[in-house]
Amino acid sequence: MGKTYKGWFAAVFILIDCLVLLLCYHLTQAPVLYYILAAIILLSSIFYIIYKLRPGLRDFLDDHVDIPFFYALIVLLCSIVFLRTGVMDILSLREPSRAVLSNAEFTMHRHILNLNTYTLTGIDENEEQISLNINRELYNSYSYAVPSEELENNSQIQSYSYSENALFDVSYLSGSKKVVSISAQELPEDDSEDSQNLVSDTTSLESLQAEITSIIDATTMEAKVTDLEDYSGNDIKTGSTITIHGTMTLLYPFNVQGFYEIKEGDQVSFDISSVSAEDGITVETSYLNLVTAP
Repeated sequence: MGKTYKGWFAAVFILIDCLVLLLCYHLTQAPVLYYILAAIILLSSIFYIIYKLRPGLRDFLDDHVDIPFFYALIVLLCSIVFLRTGVMDILSLREPSRAVLSNAEFTMHRHILNLNTYTLTGIDENEEQISLNINRELYNSYSYAVPSEELENNSQIQSYSYSENALFDVSYLSGSKKVVSISAQELPEDDSEDSQNLVSDTTSLESLQAEITSIIDATTMEAKVTDLEDYSGNDIKTGSTITIHGTMTLLYPFNVQGFYEIKEGDQVSFDISSVSAEDGITVETSYLNLVTAP
């Protein structure tokens, strides 16, 4: 009976490992070490199944070694890495880690069956390079690279790099390094070396999502708010009509490759520099990100 419990003990940890790979890494985005450990667990499980199904082999091995014990031990040792990642992600769900990245690079690694992996690398405020996992939607939103279906057959990797003046305020889970949110800001070139100021300026911004209802000129548009996102003020509500005013042209979305001019009906998101409630609600911003086009 004790040997049976050891098998069930191993099965529980295998289930946890599978959940970590699925929920934290979407099966394909884990570091190589995780797949090596998963392969060890798989081979051990195959041997254990053969051991259980072959009475002659089982009787012979039972006279020399406790196979269920060593099987459970191997699974437990290999699962420590998975358990650590899962626990760290759970603990950071309420308050994710944050970083402000410059010199950001969005990369897609192309794999068979379209199981592509996506990463974001950049330099944080401590001048250290970090690499984070992102999903396909975030990659498509912030990368100007060619869509995967247009790549040549021998193009296994594609990437798009931003200048040091483009900052990305990133929230991510500390265990799997999975990004949960990104906001972008492009700063004047003479401010690019002041990293402390960049951090405080970026993290204090709030954002909105709105549908463009009228384009007045290159720097002024009217819109209807569709999502408050992380806006916490009292002046703007969902459904409010606002005037968006830009410090530079707003016609060309920051996150779209090539020539695309924002039109009425487009859904856009943007960081709020300031809000004025005199003669209607006016929101100042430096750029727009295209969310969806009609």
